[in-house]
Amino acid sequence: MTHLTNVVIDHDVIGWAHSNMQKLKDRYNNIYIVGKDNSPEELMNNNISDLNIAKYCLNNNCDLVTADKKSYVDWFNSYNGITKLVISKFDYWNEGHRPILLIQIENTNHIENITPYNFNLKISKPLETAPSRFKNKIITMVNESLLHFPELSDDRITLGITHVNDGNASWEEGYKIRLNPRRLTYFTIGHELMHLLQFKGDLPMTENSTDIFTLARSMLFLDEPPCYLKIPRKLQNYWEENAESIHSICKDAIEYRKTHRNYIKWTEDKFGQLTIKTR
Repeated sequence: MTHLTNVVIDHDVIGWAHSNMQKLKDRYNNIYIVGKDNSPEELMNNNISDLNIAKYCLNNNCDLVTADKKSYVDWFNSYNGITKLVISKFDYWNEGHRPILLIQIENTNHIENITPYNFNLKISKPLETAPSRFKNKIITMVNESLLHFPELSDDRITLGITHVNDGNASWEEGYKIRLNPRRLTYFTIGHELMHLLQFKGDLPMTENSTDIFTLARSMLFLDEPPCYLKIPRKLQNYWEENAESIHSICKDAIEYRKTHRNYIKWTEDKFGQLTIKTR
């Protein structure tokens, strides 16, 4: 199953969410419950309005799970940034006696004109002139990935395309990453952004270590197996089913590295010892 990225759980369905957390984890990498400690600062206020929840979901590419059938009708009049809602039944909450709604919020006016400036992205000429379906996909996915790289928030990054390999990064004349629009994954983006952190001098420079640090950074980057680490064939075949365990192993490997030099072999051994889930 391919994981989507983020979902916001509205006030009124927290009870349902606690009972159905595994269902949410099977679908999403990040689950933000309004008013709870694991949520972004903007969602920590228990009194946040429905409209501001909707704005957060729109601006941060989040789905919204709610049981409120009334508030979303007014969003079109209250905020011109919302132009399209896709509403579907996600579940039925027996204890609450109501359907659970999944709402996907869009601004169709801006699909063709995605702005990259939140993260100081400079779009190279080859990418600027690429077909919109490629350009928009790359910019959207890089912006989303950069949310997990706050160390790069003040850096100007030039974003380009390549058809030679999956991606590459350079720093001689400013930070640059190039991505292949036909083979684009979050893992590749995360891997190349990790190279930019390496250029700052804080991380080991080997490709194997880059894989480990990328897989440990966020579940977002576990949408495909890495290229350089030794991964058992069966684990590659059931990568998504074991993503949480892989993510945890890589985080542990970074801690292990603080006192041991053989952390790469340690990681690969842990992959080999993993009890692999097949569903």
